[in-house]
Amino acid sequence: MLYDAINLAVQQHTICQYQIDPHYIHLSNQSSHDLDELFNRKNPIYRMWKDRASDEASNHAETVIRSIFKHFNYKQPPHKFSITDESTGDECLPDAFTFSPALTGAEIKNITSDVISDPTPLVGKPRQDLYTKIDRHFRVCSANGIHPLLIAPRIDPSFNSYEQKYKGLHCEMFYQLLPPHHAPLSDAIQRLLLFPYVLAVPVDPPFPPQLRQLTDWVQGLPNLLDKYK
Repeated sequence: MLYDAINLAVQQHTICQYQIDPHYIHLSNQSSHDLDELFNRKNPIYRMWKDRASDEASNHAETVIRSIFKHFNYKQPPHKFSITDESTGDECLPDAFTFSPALTGAEIKNITSDVISDPTPLVGKPRQDLYTKIDRHFRVCSANGIHPLLIAPRIDPSFNSYEQKYKGLHCEMFYQLLPPHHAPLSDAIQRLLLFPYVLAVPVDPPFPPQLRQLTDWVQGLPNLLDKYK
């Protein structure tokens, strides 16, 4: 919907595409000199964020969240392993798995490009691999008596009714987690790109206060799952 709205605004000349890179848009009354200056400042930061940092962010978030589970005394396997729905043959590979005090399998999406919604209308459609994978994770975990979890920066309220079908839960952590060596990049993203929801965070505790939403959720997870008993 956002993509279509931006295209319509461009067609109606409400906004313009930047000539050097049409992925950037701007108002029509801005000077080319100012636009070039802004582009030269912002684009290198964006490219570093989009490429190397985002590639590293996925595995880093998994490690951080498994460390948070460990910090609150959850029993976890020594390594990741796949589980299968024997009735369909579908498999999933949970990013984090806990045996006790709750049996859970977590899918972790450390991305800022999506506010994840109910996957149901998007499963199997072109360019919707993200939602197809989340749906497979929830179905396969549920088929094995495991509570499926989704952890991501932003999750739409429509996910609530979806997760209840599979006795699952979700947590909005609000931040994309980057490795500690990307702290200067995280600062530049906030200052130059005006996007505050990135956080360079170490693997081990103490965890920064910005992750309080996530750490409180992990600590209270057994109580939250009581509603499915």
